[in-house]
Amino acid sequence: MMFKAEIMETIAKTEIEEIKKTPKKMFKSLNYRYLINGKLLMLLQLGILSQEEYQTIITAWDCSEDNTIKDQITNGGF
Repeated sequence: MMFKAEIMETIAKTEIEEIKKTPKKMFKSLNYRYLINGKLLMLLQLGILSQEEYQTIITAWDCSEDNTIKDQITNGGF
């Protein structure tokens, strides 16, 4: 069971890093937002993301177009 938890954590960290690298303009696509939100909700349900971290990422979607989500998350303390 521990092995499965380690795999899930590795996958989660990879997903979070990919989300952080995403340029803001990608989040204008509603389909892309649904995809990312689904991944984030999965991580939230698994207990890998806290509610605060989830909300920080969702709020970062409203950042200016020339910044990446990572910039906004980092500035927000995530």
